[in-house]
Amino acid sequence: MKHLNEFPMFKTFGASRFRRVDTAPAMAHVALSGPDHASVPASVPARARPLTEAAETPAAPAPLCGTALDLKAEDALLASVMAKSAAPTRDETRAASDRTAPVKWTLPGFDGKCRIATIFGDLPIEALRRRDKVKTITGAYREILWIDKIRLDADFMARHHAAHPVHIRAKAIGGTYPARTMLVSPGQMIWSPNVSGQFTAVPAARLVGLPGVQTLPRGDITYYRFHTGNDEKISIDGAWFCVGPDRG
Repeated sequence: MKHLNEFPMFKTFGASRFRRVDTAPAMAHVALSGPDHASVPASVPARARPLTEAAETPAAPAPLCGTALDLKAEDALLASVMAKSAAPTRDETRAASDRTAPVKWTLPGFDGKCRIATIFGDLPIEALRRRDKVKTITGAYREILWIDKIRLDADFMARHHAAHPVHIRAKAIGGTYPARTMLVSPGQMIWSPNVSGQFTAVPAARLVGLPGVQTLPRGDITYYRFHTGNDEKISIDGAWFCVGPDRG
């Protein structure tokens, strides 16, 4: 007659070599021979069972999950996986390099304090809302359809100097524009007179070096963008700036 006995089971997981996963004995059925004994479930406590069963020699314990060789193999596999996850891939290395490489900043935008001519009068750009009407170079007022803002933090500004704003003093452009000192993105297009007196669209960065126009290093900045759904020249601080939907 055999006696079934279950032992706690364990498994290997990461740095914890053994972890208990099941300590409850299995429900087995033990048949006792003899005229005075009936079948007794294994779930009955040992002290309540007949002495003949308690005196039985228990079976050898079940082996733990995994031999010494198995554990060594699992350790080697775990070390290999950890080494691969810690080492950056070629794509990850390139992505990290891209994050630190200087960018060529081309996005337009205005500092929030720049004042834009609206049907309500001159308002700070940061106060603009969709459906506000702004003044165009034709004298007509167009409705704002889209507004966005881009905040550049100190970490980005420290690594990407090309994104620092252009500081334009009052009347620095052609001795007439703008009416007030202002800050704009280097990529913002300005309707500016050239040497022959003809007006043309040029990025603010191209004007740096002219009297009263310079790059102004900033710890951080938020550029505001907007458009009316079409390319327009909008009056901002008394100067004309080209705004429109992205054409990318």
